[in-house]
Amino acid sequence: MSETREHLPAPELIKSILHDFKGITHRQDESAKSFICHYDLERIWTEERVRGLLSAGDPGNLPSDLLQVIQQKMFTILSVLVTIGAFSCQINFLARLFTPDRYPRFTDKDLPLRELEEIDFLDGWDAFKEQFFYMQHKFRPVEIRLGAQQNHEIDPSRRLPFKTIIPCLGSGAFGDVELIGIPGQYFIREDGAQFPGVSI
Repeated sequence: MSETREHLPAPELIKSILHDFKGITHRQDESAKSFICHYDLERIWTEERVRGLLSAGDPGNLPSDLLQVIQQKMFTILSVLVTIGAFSCQINFLARLFTPDRYPRFTDKDLPLRELEEIDFLDGWDAFKEQFFYMQHKFRPVEIRLGAQQNHEIDPSRRLPFKTIIPCLGSGAFGDVELIGIPGQYFIREDGAQFPGVSI
């Protein structure tokens, strides 16, 4: 798969995707704390959208095997790229995100990438590289795992999946008490099971 320039996707498609992101973003009023749940994001990425974004106006340009991998395992990466405006440039992402033998170099499970250097698929586009590094956390909030260890140290760049916060329900010996809503998929028991719905 050689790197070639590709046509830009239709601006209407990108505008539509960004509009849908806004509709599923939690805590929009606090940009640095806003986040999008994986299961909400998955519903946005239809086959038609992935094909429209990556096929450069030629539906046959995106092989069906790559389309399936992208739609199932790389839609978070695509989401970050759309959000930072990377599709406004002529970057052949297929050549950058897949090896020559069509194996994905990264999947959504690899996010968040821990070092700026890991984002080598944006080499030559340093501004996008830095934006990707920062914005990836919006699409991969921290999973809160219950277990023996009750204190967890979290990287300050990560986002916590707190949907709602009702401040100061009362005060106790350790400070003020807040009521916090957490999507069930991000609240994980010791055995790995998730809680359905929203846990508070």
